Amino acid sequence: MVGDMTGPAAQGVRIEWAQLPAPVRAAIEDVCGAAVVQARTQPGGFSPGLAARVRCANGARYFVKAVSAHANPDTPGLHRQEARVLAALEPLITSRQLPIPRLDGIRPEKLFARLVHDKKTIQGKVHFVLPRKIGEVTVVSGVDPSLVLSAIQPALA
Repeated sequence: MVGDMTGPAAQGVRIEWAQLPAPVRAAIEDVCGAAVVQARTQPGGFSPGLAARVRCANGARYFVKAVSAHANPDTPGLHRQEARVLAALEPLITSRQLPIPRLDGIRPEKLFARLVHDKKTIQGKVHFVLPRKIGEVTVVSGVDPSLVLSAIQPALA
C-alpha cells in the first residue's frame, strides 16, 4: 500500500437504481423533471454507489450518480469536486466545444444545507477557510447565509 487509504479499493462496486433509498430516487427524479422509467447501471469506475444511465417518462436521458458517506466518506467530496469541474467547463459545453452534457440538478439551497454536515462545521457554526496568500489562510464563521447563497448561485448557473 502506498499512502493512507480511507476507502475501499477501486473495484467499481455499484449499486442498482432499485437499491437507492426512495427519497434519493425521488430527489433524482425531481432534478430530471420526470419519473425514471429505465435505469442501466454502468460498470467500472472507482466510487461505491450508483452510476447509471436513466431514461425518464418524458423521454429525457441522463447519467446520474449517487453516493453515501457511509460507503466511503471521501466519495461525496470527490463527486462535489467533479461537479465543480463540470461547472467550470460549462462555457465550453454550451458553446459545443466539448461534446459532454450540461450538469443539472445542483441547487444552491441544497448545497448550502449540506454545509452543516461539513467537517468544518463546529457546534452548528460553519467555518470557512479562506486563503489570504500562499501559505496563509484565515478562518471565518458567522457569515450571513444570504451572502453564501449569493456566492454559490453564479457558480452553479
